[in-house]
Amino acid sequence: MNLPPILGAPLSGAFLRARRVAGACALALFAALGVSSASAYNEPVVPNATPEARSVLRYLYDISGTKILSGQMGERWSPANTENYVHGVIGAYPALYGMDFLFEDYTDSGNNRQRAIDAVIHRYKTQNAIGMMSWHAVPPWNPESGGWKAMHGESAPAWRIDNILTPGTSEHTEWMARLDNIAGYLKQARDAGVPIIWRPFHEMNGGWFWFGKQARFAELWTQMYQRFTVHHGLNNLLWCYSPNAPTGITWSISQSYPGHQYVDILALDLYEDRGNTYNTTQYNNLLALAEGRPIGLGEVGRLPDVNTILPSQPLWAFWCVWNGYERPNGEPANTDERYASVFGNPAVITRDQVVLPAPDAPPSSGLITNGGFENNLASWTITPGTASVVTWPVASGSKALQIGSSSVWGFAHQNPVGWQVGTTYRLTAKGRMGSAGASFKVGFKGNNFDQSLTFSSTSYEQKQIDVTVPAGATWTQVYVSRAISSNYGFADDISLTVAPPNLVTNGGFEDNLTGWTVDNNSAVVVTTPVASGAKAMQIGSTSAWGFAQRAPSGWQAGATYKLTASGRVTSGTVRVGFKGNGFDQSVTFSTTDYETKEIVVTVPAGATWTQVYVSRATGSGYGYVDDIVLRRE
Repeated sequence: MNLPPILGAPLSGAFLRARRVAGACALALFAALGVSSASAYNEPVVPNATPEARSVLRYLYDISGTKILSGQMGERWSPANTENYVHGVIGAYPALYGMDFLFEDYTDSGNNRQRAIDAVIHRYKTQNAIGMMSWHAVPPWNPESGGWKAMHGESAPAWRIDNILTPGTSEHTEWMARLDNIAGYLKQARDAGVPIIWRPFHEMNGGWFWFGKQARFAELWTQMYQRFTVHHGLNNLLWCYSPNAPTGITWSISQSYPGHQYVDILALDLYEDRGNTYNTTQYNNLLALAEGRPIGLGEVGRLPDVNTILPSQPLWAFWCVWNGYERPNGEPANTDERYASVFGNPAVITRDQVVLPAPDAPPSSGLITNGGFENNLASWTITPGTASVVTWPVASGSKALQIGSSSVWGFAHQNPVGWQVGTTYRLTAKGRMGSAGASFKVGFKGNNFDQSLTFSSTSYEQKQIDVTVPAGATWTQVYVSRAISSNYGFADDISLTVAPPNLVTNGGFEDNLTGWTVDNNSAVVVTTPVASGAKAMQIGSTSAWGFAQRAPSGWQAGATYKLTASGRVTSGTVRVGFKGNGFDQSVTFSTTDYETKEIVVTVPAGATWTQVYVSRATGSGYGYVDDIVLRRE
């Protein structure tokens, strides 16, 4: 339905009200076409996603097939400029607000990255605008001061990508530093309760960016995902995969796809002035790749003609006009007539019409169900005759699992839902034995890993362990295991949840000594002996006390933390500790083989600084430390 305003003037309030009333007509049209919204809601791919991120993703699912979000990219040097132009034409602001981190040291930058994140935070908090952010990243072998020319032109040689993915190379070290820089800005949004549609590595199926048409592109994507999600705890991001419309491009939109476990939303970048068209083949191909996930138009030049597109391609959930194209100076032009036609469609949502669902919390039950056995053995697979549900003794609730047999090894298990490679999970359980002198295990395992808790007390005790799912894992299992015995084990309150983020960056020294301050030149990074990964810290000197430290991120006075580390020595001892004003606690290693130790520390009220450190007394020989982790309990 078109209700054109007077050209050259903003759309009137009466016009906008009429358009909203006409929304029922649009819904009826979609229903007549047999169109429904996107399929069953998928949880965000980021574990423990923030309620606000879950709300935005739910909203995209809800509107798909009936509505479409209008969107506009802001200018990094003047964030309000482009949206104000749109407001001047139609009398309303676009619902989706986009910004790009671009090149921090670019000549016209100033402090553009801070300006960009501030703009997104402000519009979400005060105007309910949905934020979407991109990053035209300069490759790590070029200085960011090179700007556009340093990142645009052609695909990088494969060996460059290999180096980015290989710890220890200069490209990898620099790339991690640049990821950490961007993560710092995204954390500001997380801490402010602001969700962001994160659209990295866009147009990766074209050959004009260094990351385009790369055989190992999916690994670049997952490397960033792991750094942001696992290392930095950025659970406010909705990950958007956005290839270019494939007109004239030989690399298909699916060729670089990293997988559903790393993508929430899919989009196309489509510029009609570059020969792209809204053809149904590419639309259907994107839908097939999405498998029910929301789809949108990540970048467009000309406003999409929703009046002709939506009847045959109804599941587009949003568009975003790139900055500079909102004015009638492109080809084809975004004229006042174009604005009147597009925004006259009642399916188009402007910012004042955005009504996000109430934020909801992630599922509290974690990745397994019925861990308290209140539903008897539902969800659990049992080796016949070895386990049953009892009403005494229990740790909580009314039931628990009894496991054991005098003739058969006891085993119960279930497969967690939604686990991801590289993510660290916290396995928690309560257990006890029926009588002294035996034990049983509750564990988390898969191909290439198996870690467990052992219970031997005759009274219930609670234990937990943090387990990282290694690369290459294709299946996982939470289990209860009991050796052949007439004595019974009892398990209750088993849960598997995402572990809190590690507050110690580079605690495995894979990025050498990045982030660590070393006294007396007393520490170096070595490749042997290591506890895990490729590197560890060697600390020691015959003439000076050895000390290395770094400040953990995100700690809070009054909170309780668990410090975990692996260590060994050639002689003497080495300590790993957590201290601040008013406290200092540590674990000591004195064996010649690696062992892992942990300590629980509560930061006292009033603490103003904290420090994780490695300390080695003066003497011959060395201490070796690896895998330092500080997580909130």
